[in-house]
Amino acid sequence: MQYCGKEQQNRLEQDVQEKSAVSSSNRIIIIGGGISGLSAALWCHRLGLSPLILEQNSELGGQLHQIYLPLVDYPGFQGTASELLQSLLSQIHQGDIPYLLEQKVERIDYKSNVVYANQQALSYSALIMATGNRKRELPLLSPFIGSHVHMTATGVMNQLADQHVAIIGGGDGAFENALLVAPVARKVSILIRATQPRARQSFVEQAIKTENISLYYQQQVQAFLDDPEFRGLQLTHTTTGEEEKLACDQVIIKCGYTPALDLLPETLPLPDSQLQISDQNVWIIGDVRNPVDPCLSVCVGEAAKSAREICRYLNV
Repeated sequence: MQYCGKEQQNRLEQDVQEKSAVSSSNRIIIIGGGISGLSAALWCHRLGLSPLILEQNSELGGQLHQIYLPLVDYPGFQGTASELLQSLLSQIHQGDIPYLLEQKVERIDYKSNVVYANQQALSYSALIMATGNRKRELPLLSPFIGSHVHMTATGVMNQLADQHVAIIGGGDGAFENALLVAPVARKVSILIRATQPRARQSFVEQAIKTENISLYYQQQVQAFLDDPEFRGLQLTHTTTGEEEKLACDQVIIKCGYTPALDLLPETLPLPDSQLQISDQNVWIIGDVRNPVDPCLSVCVGEAAKSAREICRYLNV
């Protein structure tokens, strides 16, 4: 059974609502349908638990939809993120693992073990939060979002064609977008705040070899200017404080991520070294724990570990 069409979605929501009236034994609610959530669901299913995935978007996959270059650091797998996602989804469907899409989680009653989403009350025996990260924005550039400033190259390649594109950031996302845009852009400038990029060496080497990509170090973005005489970025050197302008047509912000922890109250702090929140039937896994250095392999490993810990916690 595949729960992806509207009819199937409505049928599953009705089924979930009916089951929610009675406490569901060993139901594991997983908030987030990225690689962490999908992996956790597969492991919970394998270990005899009853997982239910709640995903806020209209499709499963999370950040896997934002990775375009081949995966080079996922052990035992050669291919693209899209191919990895399709393999995961195939296993989800083969296991008849239920999921609900376009779910807005309003709140969680951690004392009563109930998640309130889309006007439904869903009880759980254990909760896995695999909410991932959200892209870090630059408020000073917000007025230009959609016109000259973008959070990713995806979906705006036509706007970037034959343009000078400035990419803000020094991590994998910045370099991956630069390599994606370079074939269609007139010029690509990567603006790095630090003295060295954080991106993996293979990305950096490839960017350096690409003729129309330039790297600028120790650059702090102050503003985007769109005047009749000048369009581009106002920059400040992080060491000398010297100000300069970089003329450009389009900007892509790739300044890292912030953890999506809105659903976690201050009374339940994120655990430092453990996945389980102390004295709670709540597990935090994946990139939401590691926004500085997200890693697919870590996501999958923490998913497996959380499922095994939940089994022991529930004495299954």
